[in-house]
Amino acid sequence: KDGLPASNIIPIELQAGEQITIYNRVENDRLGPQFGFQVKLYNTENYSLKRLSEMQPFFDPSLVLFLLFCGFCFLAGIFNFLLFSIDRQKVNVYFSMYLLGLALFFSPVYYTYIVRNAPFLIRWFDFATTTLIVISFIQFTRYYFQSFINAPKFDKFLVVLIFLQLIPFLALFSLLPDSTATIIPYSSLSISCIVSFFIFYRLKHPNIKPFTWALLPFGFAAFASIATYVFLNDSLTKVGYLLGIGLFLTIGWSVVYFTWILFKQYNTQKRQIIQQAFDAERIAKEKEIERNTLIEQQKIELEKTVLERTAELRQSIADLQSTQKQLIQSEKMASLGELTAGIAHEIQNPLNFVNNFSEVSNELIQEIQEERSKSKEERDDQLESEILEDIRQNLEKITLHGKRADSIVKGMLQHSRSSSGQKEPTDINVLADEYLRLSYHGLRAKDKSFNADFKTNFAPDLPKVPVMGQDLGRVFLNLINNAFYAVTEKKKTSEDYKPLVEVTTKNLGSSAQITISDNGGGIPEIIKSKIFQPFFTTKPTGKGTGLGLSLSYDIVRAHGGEIKVQSEEEKGTEFIITLPINPSH
Repeated sequence: KDGLPASNIIPIELQAGEQITIYNRVENDRLGPQFGFQVKLYNTENYSLKRLSEMQPFFDPSLVLFLLFCGFCFLAGIFNFLLFSIDRQKVNVYFSMYLLGLALFFSPVYYTYIVRNAPFLIRWFDFATTTLIVISFIQFTRYYFQSFINAPKFDKFLVVLIFLQLIPFLALFSLLPDSTATIIPYSSLSISCIVSFFIFYRLKHPNIKPFTWALLPFGFAAFASIATYVFLNDSLTKVGYLLGIGLFLTIGWSVVYFTWILFKQYNTQKRQIIQQAFDAERIAKEKEIERNTLIEQQKIELEKTVLERTAELRQSIADLQSTQKQLIQSEKMASLGELTAGIAHEIQNPLNFVNNFSEVSNELIQEIQEERSKSKEERDDQLESEILEDIRQNLEKITLHGKRADSIVKGMLQHSRSSSGQKEPTDINVLADEYLRLSYHGLRAKDKSFNADFKTNFAPDLPKVPVMGQDLGRVFLNLINNAFYAVTEKKKTSEDYKPLVEVTTKNLGSSAQITISDNGGGIPEIIKSKIFQPFFTTKPTGKGTGLGLSLSYDIVRAHGGEIKVQSEEEKGTEFIITLPINPSH
């Protein structure tokens, strides 16, 4: 007969001693031999034909037992997963996965309704759920006993058993027999349980008793079922049926017992955490009381010590403040002295022009007087006009250079006065050029041997920037003086060296950038972070107070700007000042 359903029964009557041959033809759509044959033989002395024909109906009331068991395992798995989400203990999540595997493995819906006529899918589903059950339970055992801490060697053995569970899947796509896919997982599960019992019983692990009470009933039921199947060779006997129910009950017992144990451990751990928090709070309060007592005692002693040392500290602070004021004043006076020397040199040029043109004008006046003393016939009117024109031009030049000298004097007065705090739109290019030349001439006035090249590279599109001119001028003067000092010191150690100081401005859109660079010896990396600290200087005693860069830093920050330094030893230093063109305040 072809096309028989899975529950089709073919009754065959045999006489005592009679032999027959039965042929079963199956179609195979996979590589390798057929993994199973859908032929079963039953003795009608034990089961009627009617009962056999009703063993695999489309709906069987006995499926309710499977559904209840699967639902129970599923709910227990959800409960353990919730425990894991609270205490993050991996033992709970692996036990939850184990229960999920049981629910899927014993689910009758999958077999009966979904893949009823697809043996390959049933076989694949069996392997997948069995592997999930075995791997999850072995992992549960590892974390339940903490074998990776308490028995590291045995833990490695359990890990090997876990990897062995991949072998049954090879039976799906290779020539491995089905017996391999059945023996490996169940053997691994049995071995892991039995060996775990002996090892942790010998180690007297506190969890060994619950582990034993949870699995011992199932072990007896499984042993009895296997013995019944082997000796009776028929799992459909009443004994086999009762033992099957026993297996369900003992598995359910292990699920309930392990869930109760894990929940009990969760409660114990929760109480321990609460107790630890309470103890920690109690100890903290005791320590706080003890600390307060010590503080009160120390407070009395410290008050006496403070009263004794307050006078000394006040005097020390007063002395320090006085010293700081003197140093700051010294730095300002030194800056003023250098500026004054530069101004003196600068003002000498216009004064020389005034003197020269005055003398020439006097000579011209004498010439015109001599010409006018002549008779009308001898006088040269054109010559007189030319002399008068020369005198007028000389007077214009005298006025021009006089105004130049006046502006230099006003600049000196502004520098000597304290800042008014008012910002005014200022041409940064003119200000930088002025203080560059003042610095150069000031150093030349102090030291006739001083000589260095300087050049400017000003941005023609740089707008006026609201700044306090005299304060920013001090910044330029300090930085340019330092640059000239650096190139002068390097020139003392190198014959072919050509000292150069350069001042550059750039328009960055929202800000103006002023760069003062030199090709001197540079700043060592180890002290680069200290150069803006008050009183820090690399100059010899008497050469500097260490306040120039500190004051410059404060002035630039007061303008809402930023000052940075870039330096490389033996190559030079750059000080980069950035000022906002349209400050918000």
